[in-house]
Amino acid sequence: MVNNDTLPPNCPEAERGVLGCCLLDINKAAVALKAGVISRWFYDLRHAELFSVLSDLALNGGGDTLLATIRLRERGKLDAVGGLPYLQELENAVPSAENLDYYMEWRDLARDENGIPNGRFFELLKELEQA
Repeated sequence: MVNNDTLPPNCPEAERGVLGCCLLDINKAAVALKAGVISRWFYDLRHAELFSVLSDLALNGGGDTLLATIRLRERGKLDAVGGLPYLQELENAVPSAENLDYYMEWRDLARDENGIPNGRFFELLKELEQA
């Protein structure tokens, strides 16, 4: 019997980590793009929209959280992604933009080589949440 209630592999913590790094240092968005991160990499649609803005900024000369806020507002998406408070929360959630590679790897650990959820990963995540 197939369980249709199962979410596809995703790791919200890693998504937030990648975005936080990119908000702290827009150059990290270019690094993420070179590593193969695209908007579809994000399960959370808010995150996909935000990364779309950040990648546009990175490819067109850079920016910062303020410019990302302006671009989201221009697109009519600022409230949909959680507004300035959520962008600040993402920035504050990471200790350093240098952790980008770690967050990209962490998210990928949620899948095996065939894109199937890695059960051991989710067991470890639950253990961390209970600690």
